[in-house]
Amino acid sequence: MGGIVTWPELPPNLPLVEFGIALLIGELVGFERGRKKASEHADSLGGLRTFILFAEAGAISGWLSHELESAWPFAVGTLVIGALVITAYFFTSRTQEDSGLGMTTEIAAVVVYLAGRQHLPVAQVAQEVGHEQ
Repeated sequence: MGGIVTWPELPPNLPLVEFGIALLIGELVGFERGRKKASEHADSLGGLRTFILFAEAGAISGWLSHELESAWPFAVGTLVIGALVITAYFFTSRTQEDSGLGMTTEIAAVVVYLAGRQHLPVAQVAQEVGHEQ
């Protein structure tokens, strides 16, 4: 019973630090957006957990794009996140009587998704997209 516990080896190309950075980016923005939402008692896109998911979705889709040498995973992820943000804005604007509804949270969601992919240089992304034509 007192044997040595061995952990399964993770793939060497798994960017855990980058996933951690994406988590922190989502957490910081989600915490701020959640506090603002709570102080205004407003319906909006999301809070802490939602923004963490957006950032991790960006990190995972970016990593998959890199590993598969294809821009498709990131492009599909961008379309899905965009559709979610547009749908959330549509429903929020229909439920709020205030005509001063802004788009700060929705734009922040897209930026957090894009920031989650921060571990790939822009030149490499452009090169990947250029090879798929």
